[in-house]
Amino acid sequence: MKELSRKPRWRRTIYCSPACGFGCTRVQYELAVSRGERLARSLGEDWKPRIWENVGWRYCARRGGLEVHPAGSGYIAILGEPDSPGERWCEPGDTPENAIRKVVEVAKEEIAGLQAILEKAGVL
Repeated sequence: MKELSRKPRWRRTIYCSPACGFGCTRVQYELAVSRGERLARSLGEDWKPRIWENVGWRYCARRGGLEVHPAGSGYIAILGEPDSPGERWCEPGDTPENAIRKVVEVAKEEIAGLQAILEKAGVL
């Protein structure tokens, strides 16, 4: 069985890869690019947009191992190893900045808790 290509192809108003097959449009792609760039700019220097196709065109802004995604009427911040397929921490927020603040707080709390365990065990 031949694996379907993940490279999007232009076909009139459609811009979709055979592996997706959702019928993603060029307008949806351009909207995701525009929104991704706007989100990255709003977060400041070093933030870059990431655009991908997954049953529609998706976007987020990323900096290192931190990503911010639109989610319903708010945002989700994801923190983990850069370029890894999963996340270590994930928190929602009503604004991108709120979601980032929350995910960083949760990560710091967990790290402090782990450090306390190591200190009590006498290994630090």
